[in-house]
Amino acid sequence: MIPARTAAALIASSCWGAPAADLTWQLETGAALDSAFEVAWGDGTFVLVSETGEIARSADAETWSLVRDADDIALQGLAFGDGRFVAGGGNGSILTSADGIAWAPEASGTTDYINGVAYGGGLWVAVGGSTAGAGGFVLTSDGDGVWTARDDGGAPFLAKVAYGAGRFVAVGQQGTLITSTDGVDWVAADSKTGFYLTGLTYADGWFVGVGQRGTVIRSRDGLTWQRGNIPVGAWLYGVTFAGGTWIVAGDSGATFVSTDFATWTAAPTGADGEAIFYAAVAAAGQVVVVGSPSGGEAVVARTEAPVPPPAAPPLSIRRVPPEGGLGERVAVGYLLEPGGPIWSAVNLSFSEDLATWSGLGVAPQLVSSGADGDFYEAVDPLPVADGSLRSYRAEFLP
Repeated sequence: MIPARTAAALIASSCWGAPAADLTWQLETGAALDSAFEVAWGDGTFVLVSETGEIARSADAETWSLVRDADDIALQGLAFGDGRFVAGGGNGSILTSADGIAWAPEASGTTDYINGVAYGGGLWVAVGGSTAGAGGFVLTSDGDGVWTARDDGGAPFLAKVAYGAGRFVAVGQQGTLITSTDGVDWVAADSKTGFYLTGLTYADGWFVGVGQRGTVIRSRDGLTWQRGNIPVGAWLYGVTFAGGTWIVAGDSGATFVSTDFATWTAAPTGADGEAIFYAAVAAAGQVVVVGSPSGGEAVVARTEAPVPPPAAPPLSIRRVPPEGGLGERVAVGYLLEPGGPIWSAVNLSFSEDLATWSGLGVAPQLVSSGADGDFYEAVDPLPVADGSLRSYRAEFLP
């Protein structure tokens, strides 16, 4: 079972609109259940699962209906895929539903905790571990109700799993990170941390994991990872992406936002300082984080969420027809109208001989020359989100 404290449910949601640093959460009542460990969105419906086995659903993350009563078996994993929700929890519990209302059990073949569930590539994967210290496990199903145990390479307790870029990634205790392209064969990867990893998602072309002591990690391919950190001592559990902004949530009712993965800004929810946010999802024009306050009934918090930053126009290299008595020129600059004739004068360079360049833009460099033509390359001076520079290459035939 993922490290947690017991309390009542807390939900925070937001609507698109405000810059990342200006998130203002408003707490409201109405979540229908007294705890919340995971949230998912699918087929027009938000679904919550709780530490007592309760399940609630909502079309707008504001008004919730209880659809399953407590049975004292915690539900901690939840995902939507292939037209259905799948939830996992204590005693090896697996429940499935096509509408978020009627839930049916499936036999998992284990009596240990199922903490994370994900769908991708036509396959369901569930991960978890033994509270008796026997380590972690991986289960897979193709959706036929049959779950098969897979060799996880001796991984310790696994907390969450996500799918993206053609592979599954699972994280857990001691910075454990394992990955698989088919759900069957798993290999370990270096997460760059020894801290417990408790949350994981794939969005905007990145896997992002969070965990103990403000740990944040990310990877494009699930194999090579970079480590970041939010300078707090708190556990982080939930992570999601919306409007060009990463949102993470955890202990003390805290949420943090970042557009570059390097600088993180606190975005207080106004929740009780004893609150714990366990999960986050971005869907239907909202960001929703869920968890448990120190007492009382379930609550909902809403705010305007981040607006995507404007995309930089593409840097291009192309020939420019003769104009004003000048011979043929080559121009490098930003197209304000993709594929069109409008150029940004601020970022434009011209040359008539491919050697001498004028203007305020980027002067490309000759990369190679031969019978097949000349190759020039220009490096975009504006870094992309991960801090790298984009390069563009053009060929000019003899």
